[in-house]
Amino acid sequence: MSQRLLSIAALFFLLTCGPSALAQTDELISGPQPGEGLPPLVVREFQRDGSGQEKDLTALNGDKSFVIVFFHERTRPAFGLSNAILRFAETRKDLAANLVFLTADSTETENWLKQVRGMMPGKIMVGVSPDGLEGPGAWGLNRNVALTIVIGQKGKVVQSFALRQPAIDSDGPKILQAIADVSGGGEIPKIADLAGGANMRRGQEAKDGSASEEVLTKLRSLLRPVIQKDASEADVRTAAEAVEKESAANEAFRKELTASCRRIVNSGKLENYGSAVAQEYLRTWAKTDSDKEPAKDDQK
Repeated sequence: MSQRLLSIAALFFLLTCGPSALAQTDELISGPQPGEGLPPLVVREFQRDGSGQEKDLTALNGDKSFVIVFFHERTRPAFGLSNAILRFAETRKDLAANLVFLTADSTETENWLKQVRGMMPGKIMVGVSPDGLEGPGAWGLNRNVALTIVIGQKGKVVQSFALRQPAIDSDGPKILQAIADVSGGGEIPKIADLAGGANMRRGQEAKDGSASEEVLTKLRSLLRPVIQKDASEADVRTAAEAVEKESAANEAFRKELTASCRRIVNSGKLENYGSAVAQEYLRTWAKTDSDKEPAKDDQK
């Protein structure tokens, strides 16, 4: 899959998995905290042929050191960071590395995994939670984050990371250190090496024409308050003004906004995105310039 398709897929699946209302808190907490034990964690192991069985990862990992990455939102930054840390994790002896997707549609997620599993580290265990977007209740996962990363040993948590906007450069090194701490220590590679030399720089457009990470991150952050289910009409309109202001000033943002909203409208799931007011904004933003302006022949 090309970088262009990956960037589109990542943003599309972020939105089609359902909007998340971001809680404005100083400290994000998701999942068991340091010193706590692990509740059962039943997931369906992904197999391309559909033969995967349900397994309890807590029991399966046993007394091993472990890292469990929960995907709440399938975004490009989340992919980049999780792939980097799991590449490191799969090189550690006697470390169980698990990647768990939380989703409202497990069938869709498994079909999607058939296309992208090859992009992920090969030795990790990939599973889909049967407990929806919230995950298993006993785990106390926070759906307002993009990634939850739980690291520990002998059935107890040593460190936990709840990331709303994952960033390889800032989040990666401390997570790598936490993994090393529970798996024998030693030298920690540069996060950029594990990230595989991304073909774009922040704030620039990729050579293949896909949006930069900065544009995609900004688009997600500005759209979320628009499609928040419990937002008032005034709040939606205020958030929409911020979207339109950025769209007017940033052509790359405008193109991605149009493409993303068009996919939402055409997905048949528009009713899942916020209020009627929010949905009307999405319909408007889905229109290209040619859709909005009458052809010259029609103006005669």
